[in-house]
Amino acid sequence: MALQAQNALLAGDSANAIAFADAGLAEGVVDASLHSILAHALVATGRLAEAAPHFTAAARLSPENGYFAHLAAAAGEGTERATESYITALFDGYAPRFEQSLISLGYRVPGLVRRMVERHCPAVAAGEAKLGPVLDLGCGTGLVGVAIADLLGGALTGIDLSRGMLEQAAAKHLYAELRQADIVAALREGLPPQALIVAADVFIYLGALEEVLRLCRQTLAPEGVLLFSLERAAPGEGSWRLGPSGRYSHAPDYVTRCLAEAGLVLVEQRDEALRLESDHTVEGMLILARPAPH
Repeated sequence: MALQAQNALLAGDSANAIAFADAGLAEGVVDASLHSILAHALVATGRLAEAAPHFTAAARLSPENGYFAHLAAAAGEGTERATESYITALFDGYAPRFEQSLISLGYRVPGLVRRMVERHCPAVAAGEAKLGPVLDLGCGTGLVGVAIADLLGGALTGIDLSRGMLEQAAAKHLYAELRQADIVAALREGLPPQALIVAADVFIYLGALEEVLRLCRQTLAPEGVLLFSLERAAPGEGSWRLGPSGRYSHAPDYVTRCLAEAGLVLVEQRDEALRLESDHTVEGMLILARPAPH
């Protein structure tokens, strides 16, 4: 039953995935993957409340599995960030079809990043200056690198936890260096001053932003630019919220406060539709900040 349910889920047939998984559980099968498949299928059909206990059951049956643990947290109280094991499991498996999947969902963030760079760096947009050095946090398969490749005049460095994603990025031959590491850990270790730091759909795997923004500020050159995207929390949801997707959304006022505490000045915040997901648009924000003057 688990294999049939998994094949149905991978084929986008959530109804049959639910039917096969339910049948397996009804027969008394005790299996973490079956609970996980059922939970994912229920989420795909918008039945979030029904999915929650199955994510929790998967985590309890496989306590060493960080992927299940994070999704169980998303269904419950939530944690301050996704685990490294969740990120690597998610994106190593996703890497070969990542770009095709995002294109089908109308993914807009790399293009939005380029346009914001052009607005705030007019000399670069006019071809009178070049960007660099540039740090691409959570670079994935290198889509941001592709979007800004012709604007580069210095080294482009990419950091990502997923080896599979980094292999895809390396094939584009755009990055001077690609490093497999947690972005917060890499920033803590110290990096050369950067003219531009980009974090496209990366902070959506962090709830609390205070430390990562402070570290970005420390890594920016004095006239540098920090540019990142977030999913926007609904009014009344607090500072940040871990949703059933396993991603975090953030309140605009919380982000502004974190920027100020980190020594950064909010220059522009744009509300943007980031991509499609199931039958709805993922609403987000694109944010550009600079170091506060001394």
